[in-house]
Amino acid sequence: MTTRSTAFRHGATLLLVLLGGTVGAILFAAWDHYVWDSGPEFLVVIYQAITGHALAAGQYPWVAWIAHAAVGTFLAAVFIYGQAYRFLPGPMWLRGMLYAGIFG
Repeated sequence: MTTRSTAFRHGATLLLVLLGGTVGAILFAAWDHYVWDSGPEFLVVIYQAITGHALAAGQYPWVAWIAHAAVGTFLAAVFIYGQAYRFLPGPMWLRGMLYAGIFG
C-alpha cells in the first residue's frame, strides 16, 4: 500500500469519525431536550450526575453538547487508531462511525 493511499484512508476515516461525532451530538441534543423538558425529576437528577450537565445547564446548554461531541470524537479516534475497531464487524469507516456514535 502506498503512502498516499494510507494517508487517504486515515483522512477519510477521521472525516467519518467527525461526521459520526456530529450525528452523535445531534442525537444527544434531542435526548437532552427530552430529559430537560418532559423527563421525570429523578431522571433529570441522575442524568445531571452522570453527565455533569448541571454545570452548563440553563443559560448555556450548548456548551455541554459541544463538549460531548468533542469527547466522543476524541475517544472514537483513540479507539480506532488503538486497534480497538477490530472488535466490531464491517469496514473500518463504518466502525469509526459506530464508535463515534457510541461515544458522541
